Amino acid sequence: MKGRDKSRTIRGTVVDTWSGYLTRTSPVQPIVNMGQGFFEYNPPDFIINSSREALLKVECNQYAPAKGKPSLKKAVAEQYTHRLGRPIDADTEVTITTGANEGILSALMAFVEMEDEAIVFEPLFDQCISNIGMACAPISNHQVCHRFASKLSTSADHPEGDKDFFMEACPRLATCIP
Repeated sequence: MKGRDKSRTIRGTVVDTWSGYLTRTSPVQPIVNMGQGFFEYNPPDFIINSSREALLKVECNQYAPAKGKPSLKKAVAEQYTHRLGRPIDADTEVTITTGANEGILSALMAFVEMEDEAIVFEPLFDQCISNIGMACAPISNHQVCHRFASKLSTSADHPEGDKDFFMEACPRLATCIP
């Protein structure tokens, strides 16, 4: 509707990181943006051919169950049962989403109340701030201290999380959930 203001849940949302800072400042160029749902180049032939083959299969052209395909949920549960050393129930502890943004927003909308404080650690997924804003929770930013910057690693290096690192970086926190 022309002239209508945005709803309070999306007022103040900002341009995502990919569209701005990261694209311009990445030491690796060109940067490959796979996080926004569009490619800036043609995919390799094997992906095009695999996609073409999948389109010909009826079972690949259906909506997936809302909480994820059971076989995928089971595989994820088995993987994390092994990683965490405790049983993970595929039906009650695993949900599959279409991406990080959907998963984060869904969790925030389900569990965060307006009066709750959302504590975030920077660097962070850029959509977290706008998603927390949609949940109408106040935000408390905590930058990981510069002296820890050399220790930063990817989740591939520590798939189970690095609780000791965060507890050392943020000692005032009573609990740190990786």
